[in-house]
Amino acid sequence: MAWIVASYPLCFGVLLVTGGRLGDAFGRKRMFIAGVAGFTAASVLCGAAPTVAALIAGRVLQGVFAALMTPQILSVIQVEFLPDQRPKAYAAFGAVQGIATVGGPVVGGLLIDADLFGLSWRPIFLINLPVGLAAVAAAAVLLRESRAEQAQRFDAGGVLLLGLPLLLLLYPLIQGGEHGWSGLHALMLAAVVPLFLLFTRHQARRDRAGGMPLVPPRLFRQRGFTDGVLIGTAFFAGVTGFLMVFAVTLQTGLGFSPREAGLILFPYSVGIAAASGASFSLVPRLGRRLIALGALVFEIGVMLLAALLTAVLPRPTGAEAAAEPKEEGGTRRA
Repeated sequence: MAWIVASYPLCFGVLLVTGGRLGDAFGRKRMFIAGVAGFTAASVLCGAAPTVAALIAGRVLQGVFAALMTPQILSVIQVEFLPDQRPKAYAAFGAVQGIATVGGPVVGGLLIDADLFGLSWRPIFLINLPVGLAAVAAAAVLLRESRAEQAQRFDAGGVLLLGLPLLLLLYPLIQGGEHGWSGLHALMLAAVVPLFLLFTRHQARRDRAGGMPLVPPRLFRQRGFTDGVLIGTAFFAGVTGFLMVFAVTLQTGLGFSPREAGLILFPYSVGIAAASGASFSLVPRLGRRLIALGALVFEIGVMLLAALLTAVLPRPTGAEAAAEPKEEGGTRRA
């Protein structure tokens, strides 16, 4: 389960900037269509996967093609909209992205519960086939081709030096937690920091030479950029991680069906839609304070949820917990 979840964002994160560079060089419309088509094909592979290994491979490919598709959206907004129109476009993009983040589990839960054609969980991937084909057709008709005036060479070394430490960080955290820690896991973790430092030096050297690094070091000399990176990292690590753990806990820990878990998350998507619409008018008045206000409201919601669950859910006694049956391999049933 951990690799099915983690393989997608790992590939997506490592290749995201490279996907943007490909759009600059070969055309954003072309790369967007290629990304959507590849993501759709990878979704079909996931839905038809005969083994867990095939499913993980499909998730890897989904991450690769999502990294090719997603940056083109922001680039097209930057190119096609006038400066005074861009805030509305970005607000619309954020609203759709937020609704999709939570709407996906809702729709997925309903599809699993419906057990269409006896396919169990597979339709949560296969539904991407008609959606992807519609997106490709719409992009072919509606989008105008554009590319950067001066496209730079790709930083293949940067991709490798960024992907390797991420993999060495992720692999032992997942495998060690599942199967126990070993000396090899410790060595992997010990190599993460030196490799990240090597990546940093590589980026600085490429920037000084006039190349196009994946992450230009000069950006971090701008306080607004650095603060934005830190806030964005905290936000996506906290919010996305919370939603994943909460959805799994509802099902494997509390016994809710996938449909019930999805419906419990539905009000969250409603809140995102409403707040995204309101944010456009609030940003000019509150500025950066809106970020702090949003984080505070979210934290209050999480605390209320934690208090509610603590109050209403029964806790097993020590004897009851020890007496719970165990599945094969020693894992306690939730």
